[in-house]
Amino acid sequence: HGSLPCTGGSPWWYAILAKKKGAEYVKQAYREEMFKLLHNFEIVAKAVIKRGGQISFEWPEQCDYWKDPIVQGVLNRLGLTFVTIHGCTLGWVSKFGRGANRGRPIKKPLRIASRSVNKLVAFAPYKWPGKHAHPHHAPAEGKDTKATATYTPQFCQVWHGADQEDAIEYY
Repeated sequence: HGSLPCTGGSPWWYAILAKKKGAEYVKQAYREEMFKLLHNFEIVAKAVIKRGGQISFEWPEQCDYWKDPIVQGVLNRLGLTFVTIHGCTLGWVSKFGRGANRGRPIKKPLRIASRSVNKLVAFAPYKWPGKHAHPHHAPAEGKDTKATATYTPQFCQVWHGADQEDAIEYY
């Protein structure tokens, strides 16, 4: 699994660029770093695929990088397909929200790109179940943003279950 930073592709940049002079240079630095890492990810991923392994990575669904032609080229060359999930179904909750938001689920849509059919199938059910189950969500903002950059135990259980299925199929 590649852990590629999404910072430079965050939708928050639209607000930041409108308010802070010079922010475009910071955003560009984040983008340059990510594209260097993406290049290296592709090299390693091709070696993993050649040896029969599985590859994947994820970003928030709204990350601008998904639309970037360079990223799309890498995704196509590696043969990755996608599943979109919602963090609220995998245990992301607000730990730092104000008032009623603290303890509420955080929806945070994530897109997982993978070659593993087991991974895509395992995560497919994890979509927002609707207002009957989660009538309110806390925003992924402030300190909660950083907290949603880590995986919950529920997420890891699904992930590693799919990895186990991949290993059984391979061996």
